[in-house]
Amino acid sequence: MEESGDTCELTIVVMTVHAVMLKSGFVLFDPDSSMRFSFSEETLVSLNYTLASVKGIVSLNFENLGGEVVVYGSLSAGSLVGMVSIDKRRSVHIVDLLMDTSKSDKEEDTLSIHREVLVWWRMIKDGIVTPLLVDLCEITGLELPPCFICLPRELKHKILESLPGVDIATLACVSSELRDLASENDL
Repeated sequence: MEESGDTCELTIVVMTVHAVMLKSGFVLFDPDSSMRFSFSEETLVSLNYTLASVKGIVSLNFENLGGEVVVYGSLSAGSLVGMVSIDKRRSVHIVDLLMDTSKSDKEEDTLSIHREVLVWWRMIKDGIVTPLLVDLCEITGLELPPCFICLPRELKHKILESLPGVDIATLACVSSELRDLASENDL
C-alpha cells in the first residue's frame, strides 16, 4: 500500500473497522476473489460482509471526506442501518497507541491506552456493527445476539427506572444509546 498520508489514513480506518466486523462474527464476502482492494484514489470504498452460515449480505461504504471518513452500514436491500463518522487522525492515533502498549512498562499508561481503544471500539460497534448484526439476524431468521439494543424502548426505559442513579450513570458510559436513555428527564 502507498504510504502517502491520506491513503495511509484511509487504509487504517478501513482496516480497523474491518477488524471490529471480523471480531463480531462477520466474514468478508468477495464474489470476485481476484479483486484487489485499492484505496489510492478512491473517495468511496465498499466492502461486503456476511455471517458464516447466512446468505444475506451487509455492505460498508467508506466515504473519504478530507479529515474524516463516514462509514455507512446497509443491508443488501440498500436500507441504511447505521452510520458513524471517524476522524482519520484519531484512528491512526489509536493504532499507534496499540503498537506502543507493548513497549510501555507503566500499568497506568497501559490502562489509559486500553480505555481509549475501548471507547473507539464501542463507537464502531454501537454505530454500525451491532445494528447490522441485529437486522441481518432478523431478516435471515437467526437468533438475535444477546444485546440490550434488541429490546423495545419502553422495556429499556422500565429496566433503567428500576436501577439506582449510580448504576444508571455507569450504564450511560457503555454506549451512546444507553447515554441517550439515561439522559431522559423522566428517569
